[in-house]
Amino acid sequence: MSFLDTDIAVAKNMFEVNFFGTLAMTKAFSSLLKDSRGAIVNIGSEAGNHGIPCTDCYSTSKTAVSSLTAKLRKELSPFGVSVIGVSTGGVGTTSLQNASFTDLPTPSRDPPAKETLKRMVNGTRTVNAWNIDRYAKVVVENVCRRKPKMNLLAGSSTLKAEACLWKLGSVSFLLVNEMIRPDQHDTAS
Repeated sequence: MSFLDTDIAVAKNMFEVNFFGTLAMTKAFSSLLKDSRGAIVNIGSEAGNHGIPCTDCYSTSKTAVSSLTAKLRKELSPFGVSVIGVSTGGVGTTSLQNASFTDLPTPSRDPPAKETLKRMVNGTRTVNAWNIDRYAKVVVENVCRRKPKMNLLAGSSTLKAEACLWKLGSVSFLLVNEMIRPDQHDTAS
């Protein structure tokens, strides 16, 4: 949802979970990580890198996680701790079906968001989304490598295309989206 439509309490909760939760876990286990020369794997999102429509607060919280990951990597590398950032692209899940941020106020300050949110919630937003098993396998294989990638992209990269379409503007987004994916455009609303 756009910043202007977002309930501040929901935005704070998103940061509490995504950013402060990541920081709290890292602090809680930092001694063990240093002693074992272990690894931290932070799950970020391509949404944070590309401004995906209707994900303003979520995207910003995931950008904060990416920044935290980079800073922790520098802080913990002298202790032999690896800090891996996974930038998650399109993964086919239904994780948003119970999300509290998917109900737009009426009237919304961001009318095209309604259609995008519908596709996000029912899992049809991302074309060529990876299934969750493929995603998990790629992440785990990377972590277990002798020299893992410190910044891993896992999931389909169609989020970049969707962000570009959104930046064309509200009307253009809806028209181009209809032309590219007519089978996923719900005209019954």
